[in-house]
Amino acid sequence: MERKSGRGVVLVILATVAGIMAIVVAGFLLFEPERQPCATGAMAENEFINGVYTPRQETFDNVDDAEAFICHSVPQLHADGWKLETISAERSHALAQTVDGNGTASVTLQYENDDLDRTLILDSTPFFTEGGIPQAFTEKDVTFGEHRGKLIRGGINPNMATVIWTDDGLQVRAVVPTDDRFTEERLLEVLATAR
Repeated sequence: MERKSGRGVVLVILATVAGIMAIVVAGFLLFEPERQPCATGAMAENEFINGVYTPRQETFDNVDDAEAFICHSVPQLHADGWKLETISAERSHALAQTVDGNGTASVTLQYENDDLDRTLILDSTPFFTEGGIPQAFTEKDVTFGEHRGKLIRGGINPNMATVIWTDDGLQVRAVVPTDDRFTEERLLEVLATAR
């Protein structure tokens, strides 16, 4: 009798552990916030010439396809008056190598505001780089919405503002000219809508 009940307890424990593992795996697959469907087939490839991957740049009709091209979700603006005009992405290596951390990849969203007559570029990359920061720059810490970042000015256009921050492991950079019609404060209000 004791052998049968001991065996039953072991089976119950094993079944419980298997059930918990199935729940954990399902939760990881279904609810992992960084998980993004990745491009397949020809869209996952870059030309491989003489042992070197050729950089690839594509323009897309929707953000989902651009995200799949680099296998990462990217923040988008949800501010009144700003219309998404152009969606592009680039990748230096085939997607399998990019996912392994080789090369560079980014999604660039170009927004237009007709009332303010200006363009705002929102660039997101999973690879941290120093590129795109103007020389002879000044920077200050800023907070907007749930984000903290740096507002950078400098280079040949002193009216150009660059704001950089990190969002779910991505480096995000916004670039737009500011003036008395579109101040730094208004820029930060717009960027606070990024999600």
